[in-house]
Amino acid sequence: MDRIMENWNNTPSWHSIYKLSKEAVAKIKSIDELLPKKLYNVSNPAPLPTTESIYKGDFNVFESTKLTMDKVMEALKDENIHVIGVYGMGGLGKTSLVTEVGKQVEKEKLFDKVVMAVVSQEPNLKEMQGQIADMLGLKFEEESVKGRALRLSKRLEKVGSILVSLDDFWKKLDLGELGIPFDGNKHRMGCKILLTTRRQDVCHAMKTQEDIPLSILSEDDAWDLFRRNAGDVVENDALIKDVAKDVAKECGGLPIAIVTVAGALRDKRDRQEWDYARRELRLSEFQNIEDLDPKVRSCLKWSYDYLRDLEAQRLFLHCCLFPEDYLGIDIDELIRYSFGVGLLKNVETIEDARYRTRRIVNKLKASSLLLQGWNEKFIKMHDVVRDVAIHIASSKGEHDELFLVRGGNLEEWPTMESTADYTAISLIYYRIKKLPNSLEFSKLRTLVLRRAYVQMEIPDTFFQGMRALRSLDMSFNDRLCILRSSIRWLTNLRTLNLQGCEDLEDISMLGNLKGLCYTQLKWMRIHT
Repeated sequence: MDRIMENWNNTPSWHSIYKLSKEAVAKIKSIDELLPKKLYNVSNPAPLPTTESIYKGDFNVFESTKLTMDKVMEALKDENIHVIGVYGMGGLGKTSLVTEVGKQVEKEKLFDKVVMAVVSQEPNLKEMQGQIADMLGLKFEEESVKGRALRLSKRLEKVGSILVSLDDFWKKLDLGELGIPFDGNKHRMGCKILLTTRRQDVCHAMKTQEDIPLSILSEDDAWDLFRRNAGDVVENDALIKDVAKDVAKECGGLPIAIVTVAGALRDKRDRQEWDYARRELRLSEFQNIEDLDPKVRSCLKWSYDYLRDLEAQRLFLHCCLFPEDYLGIDIDELIRYSFGVGLLKNVETIEDARYRTRRIVNKLKASSLLLQGWNEKFIKMHDVVRDVAIHIASSKGEHDELFLVRGGNLEEWPTMESTADYTAISLIYYRIKKLPNSLEFSKLRTLVLRRAYVQMEIPDTFFQGMRALRSLDMSFNDRLCILRSSIRWLTNLRTLNLQGCEDLEDISMLGNLKGLCYTQLKWMRIHT
């Protein structure tokens, strides 16, 4: 901490930064007046993202997945079928399958365009519209969902034929509100919808014309997948091979369970390790999570426990504070979280935190608890893994962490029995117009309030009972009525993320936060 404070003392004061920001605003205004009204592009635009570039990863074609994929491709080629549903329990590989279908469709040029979006348990229409627009090269000028839907619909009308792949449906969704010109029998010629869901009744609600189930792997296919992920040891050592086959059976033919368990045991050459895993998986019981097979729950929880590394477990749980995003979690952002909150022991600089965090990320990826994102700067959490992580983090008595994670159309601050033990709160895509005046969170170290749908007011006393807070993320909140006297309570704050926020009031008061060692203010407009 002494080194951090030394670095802090050598940096410009917030008063000088504020003064410079006023000068910058004036200069930008002068430059805008001098620039010609029209500028011409002198370089080629970046290529539009494709299904393959965004959704990377190995796809294993087994008997059951090939059968399902063949049925989907057949339905896509049928002129009389316009809405196709793929359903099956969480962890079967529905996302991987429809992603591979998208790649195959692009390869065979069955459609002029293929676009994809993640729906999730609490659909965010704005985020989904953004995902589709990115793949079309479309830029929105409108702020409202309705206005963006109109622009997206007009853009889609210009595409000759298009496949819209919508992943992870939980309930009926009006595609017209999203901007997809499609409504049951009143479909637009050339437009087809491919959706995935855990429930067949959701397919019925969305009026699918073809419902295609995805089944668990056969015993032979399950062992093949397990063997590939566990390494050569399961083939080269006969004693271990016998136990490994029993461990594979405990995964219940579910790919996500097989991959995570095999990844945790990869290249382990101690027979006792395998015996322990078999015994623990057979005895493992984990509380119910809706629409998730008990085998998946138990296997993922066992993989988490088997890390035997408190820092890795804590970092893994903190990944569930981020939104479900098709791009994934920015590793640099995760580094700032780990540093600010103090997840890592004996780390004194950002460089130390960067090295340690990346090492842990690689360990979690090797255990298949985290996945590679759309490029090397991002990581992803499978939605089923995230469900289990949230369940672990929000279970009292499981460890010294207690999280509250909510998303969707939350209009009021969530009700809690007791606030004393919470260490992290994450609210994303919410509609809370005014936060409570004061709440007592004596142990709260991390607060994430990202991407509000509405203008949000923060009372002066909101942070008064959060004096242990070390990391505050209020990024991508438009028209944020923040700070002034309210932030003065956060004397232990280490990282502050206001990226993407606009119309902020004077932030010169941040100079009072002498412990602040990382501030993300990119894209922020400051009123002077």
